[in-house]
Amino acid sequence: MRRYLLGRILRTVPVVFGVVTVVFLLIHLLPGDPVEIMLGESAVPAQKEELRRELHLDRPILSQYASFLAGIPRGNLGVSFRSREPVLAEIARRIPATVLLAATSIAVAVFVALPLGVLAAMRRGKAADYLSGFAAMLSLSIPNFLLGPLLVLLFSVQLGLLPVSGYGAGRPLVLPAVTLGTGMAALLTRMVRATLLEELRKEYVTAATARGLPYR
Repeated sequence: MRRYLLGRILRTVPVVFGVVTVVFLLIHLLPGDPVEIMLGESAVPAQKEELRRELHLDRPILSQYASFLAGIPRGNLGVSFRSREPVLAEIARRIPATVLLAATSIAVAVFVALPLGVLAAMRRGKAADYLSGFAAMLSLSIPNFLLGPLLVLLFSVQLGLLPVSGYGAGRPLVLPAVTLGTGMAALLTRMVRATLLEELRKEYVTAATARGLPYR
């Protein structure tokens, strides 16, 4: 187990290095000047040069890259162009909302997938099974970036039942959790159905049925 975990960790090193390199290069390859984005076009040249020195953008690109890599182990991910605050602080501020949304999405997926998967397995080849498969296929066919706006248009704009945006447990969390949980629920439904069908064919189930135990 230790060797396996160590191997997995070592294999993530080149992936992380590649992602870091791509993120760094995007700043230099994308059109536009980060300094002008932060200060605006009305800033005087002296202000731009001062900010450029502060962000070390006046250095050669290899020197910037080396400084960027050296700061990552210390948790220094740079400064946000928009808020002028450390990037790590921006990420930390959003972790609670991310964890809450992820946990709620998983809960939605499980509560939907378990009953649908069990129903599809118990009614194999019948209408309930086909409807469950159709619902799962439809959920997988609609991407989240399309499903989210559709749910907002229906439940927020048209019906006025749920808020368009917001943060915290309760009504503001319903639409994002349903949007993310629907795709997971489709996959889990098919997995529960396949696993349960395989389990029902085992000998202990046949023996229990032969002894007269209720099928449920």
